[in-house]
Amino acid sequence: MSHPTATVGRVYSIAPLFGIFLVQVPMFAVLVVGLIVLGSSGRRLPPRSLLFARAGLAVMLTQTVVSSLTTYALPQLISRMDYDTSSSYLRNWGLLWGGINFVLGVVFAIGVALLVAALLAARGPAFPPPPPAAFQPDTSGPPVDR
Repeated sequence: MSHPTATVGRVYSIAPLFGIFLVQVPMFAVLVVGLIVLGSSGRRLPPRSLLFARAGLAVMLTQTVVSSLTTYALPQLISRMDYDTSSSYLRNWGLLWGGINFVLGVVFAIGVALLVAALLAARGPAFPPPPPAAFQPDTSGPPVDR
């Protein structure tokens, strides 16, 4: 082997950290700021809408933290284990990684659904349709003598 194992592990750990800082940290910041704004919004939103919005942001924040941890920890775990390159071993890790990402995607979708529910709960009631106009004869034409 041309590189010591410790060097390969350190080089391999740079890519997940770059992905975490590039994508997950801005998402984390937006979700935290959103929770802070919701906490200080006063009475601008109805209580039910506020509850849905907070729950949605909290679910999405939890998903972002767990996703960041798995993005960093799982490749580290794989690189430190004594693994072979057989296709069944790699397939099992791929299935595990895919299963984790599927569950995290479902959790994020639940958070988005809660935010949509918050928007729907915040809208006012629909205006009732206007009452039907009473029948009035057309008086726009010339007067008729009888």
